[in-house]
Order: sequence, then C-alpha cells, then structure tokens
Amino acid sequence: MSKNPWIKISDCPYSGKYLIYILENNQIMISDLQKFANAYTNKEAIASFQKYDLIHITEQSKPRKTTFISLTDKGQQVALKYKEIDDIEKGLKPEPQTNLSAPSE
Repeated sequence: MSKNPWIKISDCPYSGKYLIYILENNQIMISDLQKFANAYTNKEAIASFQKYDLIHITEQSKPRKTTFISLTDKGQQVALKYKEIDDIEKGLKPEPQTNLSAPSE
C-alpha cells in the first residue's frame, strides 16, 4: 500500500493537501506553500494547478510584490472532494456538499 493516500488528479503528488489548504483559507500567499514542500515542488504544483485550471493567481505590487493564489470554481469542487476523502480517512463524517455550479437567480 502506498504511503501517499492522495489520489493523483494532477502532476503534483500532494494535490489534495495543497487544495484543501487553499480551500480552508480562501486565498493564500504563494509563500504559504513552503509549509508543504521545497520551492521546486511548489513551483511544479502551481504549474500543474494552472494547467488543470484549478487556481487563480493574482499579484500585488504595493507595498511589496506579493503573489496570491485562490481556487477557481473547478478547483473548489476538486478541493471539496479531497476534503471529503480526507474526512473519511480520519473517521469523520464528511460535511454535506452544496452544488457550487448551480446558477444563481
């Protein structure tokens, strides 16, 4: 059995951990990803998430240059599935999910 329980839906082996973290924080600074892996791995993860249209990247130049990451609608849906898997693995009852793609009236 593999030591990495995450299902690989992108080119990054830690996809679930990254996406759940972004989901729980709504928007993160790119430097926050240092909690998970080295700079090279984080760069690869970001490229993979962009390739699969899972994240938005925005930059702020003042007062200092900062790069922010947030989830796209698709990224949010994927992150919610990862969260559900993580909750099941921890023996928690998964939270009921809402339909994120439902049109608002």
